[in-house]
Amino acid sequence: MNKATGPETHTVTLKERLPGLLAGGGFTLAGISLILFFLLPRIPWAHRSAAAAAALALLAYAYLERAGLGSLARRRSTKHGINALVQTIAVIGIIVMINVLVAGASWRLDLTRGSKYSLSEQTTAVLANLDRDLKITYFSPGGNPGDQDIRDLLDEYARRSPRFRLEVIDPERSPSTAQAYKAKVPGSIMGSVFFESGERIFRVDPLELFQEGDSQDSINFAGEQGFTRAILEVAKDSDSMVYFLEGHMEQSLEGELAGLKSYLEGDGHSPRSLNLIQEGKIPGDARFLVMAGPQRDLDRLEREEIRRYALERGGRLVVMLDPGTEALPELDALLGELGLTAHQDVLADPERSYFFDLFSLVPRYDWHDITQSLIDKNLPSLLPQARSLAGLDTPPAGITVEGLLETSESSWGETNFTESKASKGPDDLPGPLYVAYAVSYKEGDQADSKVRPVAVVVGTSSFIAGEFVTFPGNADLFLNSIRWLGGERELISIRPKARTMERLFLDPGSALRILFLTVIVIPGATLLSGTVIWLRRRNR
Repeated sequence: MNKATGPETHTVTLKERLPGLLAGGGFTLAGISLILFFLLPRIPWAHRSAAAAAALALLAYAYLERAGLGSLARRRSTKHGINALVQTIAVIGIIVMINVLVAGASWRLDLTRGSKYSLSEQTTAVLANLDRDLKITYFSPGGNPGDQDIRDLLDEYARRSPRFRLEVIDPERSPSTAQAYKAKVPGSIMGSVFFESGERIFRVDPLELFQEGDSQDSINFAGEQGFTRAILEVAKDSDSMVYFLEGHMEQSLEGELAGLKSYLEGDGHSPRSLNLIQEGKIPGDARFLVMAGPQRDLDRLEREEIRRYALERGGRLVVMLDPGTEALPELDALLGELGLTAHQDVLADPERSYFFDLFSLVPRYDWHDITQSLIDKNLPSLLPQARSLAGLDTPPAGITVEGLLETSESSWGETNFTESKASKGPDDLPGPLYVAYAVSYKEGDQADSKVRPVAVVVGTSSFIAGEFVTFPGNADLFLNSIRWLGGERELISIRPKARTMERLFLDPGSALRILFLTVIVIPGATLLSGTVIWLRRRNR
């Protein structure tokens, strides 16, 4: 009688287990390499080392299992699988090549709302005219909501100009560099963008780039506005001085015009106050002189100095005259030398008024280099409490005036300041009336004599004071006037781009239908079709 024996046991040796360990370890190391590639992109040796170890492990596995892999490769199913794999790799390769070619191309098509990735005409012109190299250093906070917007925009600048050298720095990893920049320009380093050219350096604070939008869910990104103005600031050879006349009860640069001052500084200008009575002359570095609503008349010597500055020394004027009952003879004489006259009225326009306020005008634009961008972008201007202007029938020699802003035909110039209710009377000036002019001056009477911009005259200063400067077209109207006077006709204002959080509100019925479709119908249909295909193949 034979004794029953149990099943034979076999002890698996390390040599038999080694191929499996190498295969498992290779795929594990490959996964680790991929994770390190995304988590630690700035430490390339980490994912590269893991990838090299994975490759060695898989090669060793292939060598040890070469006999089994050879027989496997000769199977029909394996050949079909390899063909499918090769085709898949080929398709992926074609897609990758197409992306590489597209990424290297200069042509872009921006289909985002608000042209998020497109630069304005002004920025394009500034980058095209750069005559020096610029170094831009961005101290990236990493992970902040606005960080990607800033980096994308800076990358687009760098792509557009070979003179734009961008460096992104983590201040926590490069504290010495951060301290060096903090010593140059005191203030916040985290998130700041520094523009440098030679000895000039300009810092753009991240708080200046994001503004509250029109609605609760929108944020305006003013990155292009801030970056382009920074480029203008560091690329210029000298400061562009804008002097604001004072001593005649004008709007104050430190008070009512504080908002305009920040716009000018951001546009590459240096605004200063000037008391001409005390100084005795207009400084030689004055590129522009602004008269913002004087309530008292000029002195005769002041008027003569301003006339010489504008007509003989190549100066540029912005004259803004508010309505008033008191005659200002010297100011009127200065206007006459510019080919204009100011009426003693206040404009009323029932057709083009702001929220039914007859004296708050939204005038029509006449085409001009100053108004072209406002017309193209449909940016209205609001002029509260304005007076009308007119060109002289016989202007002084060499003077040419062009209308900029005009009221409607139903408007009038109110000359009776005692009535409590505005109404068009027989003594009032009938519309349409002009409220702003551009003045050019031809030096000499030769055919080839140079014609240059000399002045912009507006019948109010209120449109740039206080909160009015933030009205859609008001700051642009003033800055475009400065640019036209300075010969920068190709430059237009850059509007901030809105970042809106889109929300989808669903009623309970719609939400239930979406849930049923995505969770039950689509997965169920996929499962059912897969089951049918499997059963048909099994029964063949």
